[in-house]
Amino acid sequence: MNYIAVILMLAVLGTMVEAKTISGSVKTTDNWKLLEDFCFDESGGRVEVKVINHIPDTTAVMAFYSDGDQHWGTIDDHLVTMSCREKMEAASTTRRLTDLETPTAFKVVGVRPRWWYIAVSSCDGPVDMEYNITFTNLAEGWSKHFGYDEQGVHQISIAFIVIQFILLLGTIWILGRGMTKRMNTKVPMVLVSSCLAEHLAIFFLLLHLSVYAVNGVGVKGLEDSYVYFDMFAQLLFLATIFLLIKGYPNNIMVITRSQIGGMTLYAINVLAYLVLFVYYVVGWTVENEFYIYDTPAGYVVVAARLATFCWAVWELYRTWKYEVNLFRRNYYVFLGLFVTYWFLYLPFCVLLSHFVAPWERKRVITGLVFSLNALAYLIPVLLFWPSIKNPYFNLLDTTGKIDSKEAQTAQSDSPKHVHISTTTPQSADTQA
Repeated sequence: MNYIAVILMLAVLGTMVEAKTISGSVKTTDNWKLLEDFCFDESGGRVEVKVINHIPDTTAVMAFYSDGDQHWGTIDDHLVTMSCREKMEAASTTRRLTDLETPTAFKVVGVRPRWWYIAVSSCDGPVDMEYNITFTNLAEGWSKHFGYDEQGVHQISIAFIVIQFILLLGTIWILGRGMTKRMNTKVPMVLVSSCLAEHLAIFFLLLHLSVYAVNGVGVKGLEDSYVYFDMFAQLLFLATIFLLIKGYPNNIMVITRSQIGGMTLYAINVLAYLVLFVYYVVGWTVENEFYIYDTPAGYVVVAARLATFCWAVWELYRTWKYEVNLFRRNYYVFLGLFVTYWFLYLPFCVLLSHFVAPWERKRVITGLVFSLNALAYLIPVLLFWPSIKNPYFNLLDTTGKIDSKEAQTAQSDSPKHVHISTTTPQSADTQA
């Protein structure tokens, strides 16, 4: 009950909205630096800027860019190659830093959802300043705090933390029933760990968004924790996939010389996520798109997942080929469909993000990723749900034993990869 009360409190916090506020400092030898961006809705909004400290350089200015083709559109893909003065020529408007030492408000005219970008520039020298920037949508209601692209993400987080909690309870129930019946609980144990990590990830994101709704800043550490725990949950779920592919928890003995290949691929995926982690810590800037997998480091993760998918399909095919029991052959067909779904949904989301309007992208992709991820947890929960009418739950009841002569015979038939059935699966009516 206390946990539910916390969730309700976080939801209520979303109604206490002021405006998005960014406070920071810039000290760099670069003569042009992007500070922040914000997506205003069709009603427009306002930006309030105050420069606190800066080098007494009259040439230093703050530049404002709309997302029009004649402004940000001309420099978006050429930030590295364009000169400072070329970037300044594309600005929608500029203000000298000396004119912004007192709070100055700018009105944004609304026509459609529109991105605005703010940069500081000193083409004749380095940039050194402190600033406060406040963005506000003019639309009424609690959502005026959030950029148009962010509106709805808070509600999505509230919905899916409840869904993920229900899924977590389901995985714990499977684990508990399996332990009670002295079954093989390796897969349920890893699945519970992954589901718990994902639940904590969404909880940290919800907490960040709720604090953000109050003070316009949020808690950077909580937002980072969401990213880290989500990465960890993905790796744990991948471990679940690997266990299922290699013959757990069903009643077959896996004889294979390709386990080194599987371990190598899993290590590659861990390294890919480590690259993504390092990139997020040291390379993630406001210039990047919101979706971390739609970045160079994210493409490394996608490539590793696709390579692992090819291996997984081949391993499942060989498992299915050498399985003589019809029940388990059907199980591996279903498992192959599930594995295909899990490995491909991330590349699909990355690809789709390029076709969604920029002002809709964060809301759409966030909701889609949460939905597909929840479905990925739901499938094994339903597959191994402890019910007397569910024969797949009884696949957890395994001893892992195999007759040595039978194993030697099987290994001679297929020196690389053979799956031997040790028992005939009982019907659902005869197993508890």
